[in-house]
Amino acid sequence: MARDANNYDLLRLLLALAVIFGHAGALNPRPGYIDPIHWLIGFDYSGGLAVKVFFFLSGLFVTDSMMTTRSAVRFAVMRAARLFPGLFVCLIVTSLIVGPLFTGLPVLDYLRNPLTFHYIATNLALTDLQWRLPGVFTESRYGVNGSLWTLPIEIRLYVVVGLLSLLGTFVRRSSATLAIALLAYFVLIHPDLPFGGLDAQGPVLCFLGGMAAAVHKRDLPLHAILALIIWLCALAAWGNPPARALFYCAVVYSALCVFQSPPLLRLRLPGDFSYGIYVYGFVVQQAFAALFPTAHPLVDALVCMPIATAVAVSSWFLVERPALSTARRLLAVWQLTRIDARSVWIGGAWVGVAAIAVLLPRVLPLPPGSEAAVAASHDLRVVSYGPASVTQGVDFNTQPDGSSAIWVRLSRPVAPTSEIHLGTDRLPSVAVGDLVTAKVPDRIFAAAGNLDLRVVEQVGGRLYASEAVPWEVR
Repeated sequence: MARDANNYDLLRLLLALAVIFGHAGALNPRPGYIDPIHWLIGFDYSGGLAVKVFFFLSGLFVTDSMMTTRSAVRFAVMRAARLFPGLFVCLIVTSLIVGPLFTGLPVLDYLRNPLTFHYIATNLALTDLQWRLPGVFTESRYGVNGSLWTLPIEIRLYVVVGLLSLLGTFVRRSSATLAIALLAYFVLIHPDLPFGGLDAQGPVLCFLGGMAAAVHKRDLPLHAILALIIWLCALAAWGNPPARALFYCAVVYSALCVFQSPPLLRLRLPGDFSYGIYVYGFVVQQAFAALFPTAHPLVDALVCMPIATAVAVSSWFLVERPALSTARRLLAVWQLTRIDARSVWIGGAWVGVAAIAVLLPRVLPLPPGSEAAVAASHDLRVVSYGPASVTQGVDFNTQPDGSSAIWVRLSRPVAPTSEIHLGTDRLPSVAVGDLVTAKVPDRIFAAAGNLDLRVVEQVGGRLYASEAVPWEVR
C-alpha cells in the first residue's frame, strides 16, 4: 500500500483516460463504431469498466487510510480537501468560461439566468445534481458533465467508511469482514437504496471489494499465477451467472499485480492527475463534439485525452495539491482529538445487530398483508419476449421511423415507468399491463454476443427487477 511499493497513481491516470475513451463513442457517435471492450465482452464498455476499477481502488485506499489514522475527523477533512476544491474550480470553469463560449443565448442573458450560478451551488453540494446550463450543449442528451454522477455515490461511501470506523468495526478483521459482507448483501437485494440505483450497484460492490482488500491487505497475495487462475475461471464460466463477477475480479487483481511490478515502479508521476482528468474530461469532450460533430470517436479520444490531461495537471498543481497541503497543516496545528470507537465489544455488537436485522426477515415468515410481505411476494418474471435472438447488424421488428424494437411479456402487470434493460443499457420503454416494449439502438446489436435482458419496475421508491434472460446477437 505504500507509494514506493506500487504505481497506482499511474493506474488511476490510465483509468481516467479510459473513461474519456469510453465516452467518445457516445459523445461523437459514428455508425458502425463499437467500443472495443463492449465488442469483446458484451456486458460493459471501457468507461464503465474503468469506473468499477476506480471504485475498487477508492475503497482500498480510503479504508486503509481510515484504519491507519483511526481518526474520523482527519479522515473527513482529508477526503473533503481531496474532493471539493478541485470540483469547485471545475464547476466555475464550466459555468463561467465554457458556458459563455458555447451557449446559444446572448452572453448577458446566460449570465443573468439563475441556473448558471445554481449549477455551481447545486453540484458542489453533490446531492441533487444539475445536468444542464442555459443553452449549452443542448444537442447532447448527457448534460454538460455526465461524469459527475459518480461523485455523490463516492461521498456516501466515504460516510459509510467513517461510520464503520466510529462504530469500532475495523478493530477486528472478523467484524469488518462481516460488516462489508452485510453491506454487499444489502446492495444486492436493495440496489435502489441508498447509493443511486441499479447503475450504481456495480461500482458500489467494487468499492466494498476494495474495503475487504484493505482489511485483509496483509493476507492478500499478489502473484501472476493467481491472476492466470482467476482468468481461467472467468473463461470457464463464460455465459453463466458467475462469469461477470469473475471477470471483474480478474481485471482488478491483474491491475494490482501489474502496477506493483518493478518495471512500472520506475515510471513515477509528479502528482495524482486522475481526478482532474475525470472531472474535466467530459466537458472537454462536449466542447470538442460541439465544434466537430462529425469527428470519429477515436479522433475525439486522441484529441481530448491530452487536453484533459493538461487541464488536470494545472488543477493538481494550482488547486488540488495546495488544498491537501493546507488541510494537513491545519490538522497539525489544531491537534484535533481522535474520534473513534475502538472497543471490540461495540464493533462486534453492532455488526451482530445488523446481521439480525438484515437476515432475520429472510428466515422468519412475514405477517400477511404487511408492507414487507407485499414486497417479498413482489416477484416479477419474464414469460416471453421477442425476438430472443437477432442477427448482428440486421434490423428487426422495424418501426415506422426505421428503428428496431423488442417486446417483453411479464408474469403480471407492471408500473408504467418500468424499463427494459439490455446488458448495461437502459432502454426508454412503454409499459402497458404485462407488456413492455422498447426501441433498441443499432449499436447494441452491432456486434455478436449475449446480453442479459431484464425488466426493472419502480414501485413506492423501490426497484424490482425480473431475473435476467439471455438475448443473443448472432
